Amino acid sequence: MRNSIIKPEQGKRLKSCLTRKNKTQKWLSEATYISQQTISKIINGESRLTNENALLFSRALNVRLDYLLLEDDYMTDVDRFKAIAQSRNEKDIACYALIDALGYKIIDMKMNPDGSKSSMHKPLKQVRINKDDTDEQILEKVHDAPFVRYYIIENPEGKRTQVDMEDMLKIQMAIKDYAVFQLEQPFQFLKKIDKWAKKPSISK
Repeated sequence: MRNSIIKPEQGKRLKSCLTRKNKTQKWLSEATYISQQTISKIINGESRLTNENALLFSRALNVRLDYLLLEDDYMTDVDRFKAIAQSRNEKDIACYALIDALGYKIIDMKMNPDGSKSSMHKPLKQVRINKDDTDEQILEKVHDAPFVRYYIIENPEGKRTQVDMEDMLKIQMAIKDYAVFQLEQPFQFLKKIDKWAKKPSISK
């Protein structure tokens, strides 16, 4: 069961959230109806942080639930987008922002405690195995197969799967192309009007 044991780092993160938001344990207790004693024990690593309490804390403090549950290292959505912005151009950022707004999360880059970034892409090997392959042939295929990098993507229901980088780029291009196509429609219409207005009239 996820989050079933005491994880002191969760308490440290909760304390960091309180400090950053300039809130007290008493305030959080009143905002969530969770006793101040329970909050203190969680912060001091004496009691586990349940998913239910983490959700209440995240809503009261306006911080990301994934941060409190140690799923990633971004305290707020702003922190997350800033990290993404450091590694992507403006068009890519816009695409990812739209995907995020639709409820899908790209588990991509995370910020390390020392300020450096590390990729959360999963390098895997794609291997086509035939039912008649021997163990030696399978091992040889695995050895020779190139690594393929995958993104981890999470849907609004919290389920995760892998999307390879090529498909992710196709999604980005599809979003960009569709947006440009729709935005250009009014201008295309204006061009037609302008062309029609400049067309010489035919006298009878």
